[in-house]
Amino acid sequence: MVSDVMEITHPSINWNADNLDSEWTAFENHAKLMCQGPLADKSEKVACAYLLIWVGAQGREIFSTFELADEEKDKIEIYFKKFRDYAAPKKNQVFSRYVFQKETRTTQKVLTNT
Repeated sequence: MVSDVMEITHPSINWNADNLDSEWTAFENHAKLMCQGPLADKSEKVACAYLLIWVGAQGREIFSTFELADEEKDKIEIYFKKFRDYAAPKKNQVFSRYVFQKETRTTQKVLTNT
């Protein structure tokens, strides 16, 4: 079964993405599929270890800042929630609004010039 996991493209995340919330959501969805599929027969502790491998060095640095109670350790849903909470405020709404407005103005120019 471990060889099955190695043959499948594992989840990866770009911690420097402009919209980290969206990046995390895609990563989390992929990771959950892995946990329900090839890792389904593994313990939750093993699934947590895989998650920490998949988030990479920067993700592990972020993880080291999380405060976990003893009963939260090795609970995959807690790990997902902690990372989700970390990623959520990282949306750059000002930049996204700027890009949207810039595109709107460009579209308006094209429409009015034709």
